[in-house]
Amino acid sequence: GEQDYWFAIFSFAPVGYVGDDDRDEIDADGLMESMKEGSRLANEARQERGWEVLNLEGWHQRPFYDMTTNNLTWSTKLSSKSGRSINHSVRLLGRGGFMSVQLVASPESLSRATTEFNNTLRGYSYKQGHRYAEFQKGDKLAGYGLAGLIGAGAAGVALETGLVQKFSELIVFGGVP
Repeated sequence: GEQDYWFAIFSFAPVGYVGDDDRDEIDADGLMESMKEGSRLANEARQERGWEVLNLEGWHQRPFYDMTTNNLTWSTKLSSKSGRSINHSVRLLGRGGFMSVQLVASPESLSRATTEFNNTLRGYSYKQGHRYAEFQKGDKLAGYGLAGLIGAGAAGVALETGLVQKFSELIVFGGVP
């Protein structure tokens, strides 16, 4: 049925190696405050364009870094006049950058969609020579850590470094049970 439909958007950011040294120091509350301020500023621009305001309510799932897979995952709760939604985000770290993956699903099917999505991600891996663990001294460094990949930090990094223009081709993967 339509409520079971989900898809994911994959985009690669060739920013260099993103260090995970800050994995135990991610300040989820501080990041959320920063993201809410970014959301407030974005809503001002949205209103100027006549677009609907989108309110960031908080974490659905606080940031979690899996050292085994080198994946960073988090989800945020959003609301608008049109309803409520969850933004589920994953960053798959590689040697030369990261794959940004956004799960898109209705709130009603999010639990099932997340399970199917996570099963799909288990099949994802970088080619030999491009894996996170294969970092070598002299490789390009991103210049920021995991916290920089979350929320407003990622948007700021993208704007500062021109990543918005440099993202590789989008790949859309759909899942319908």
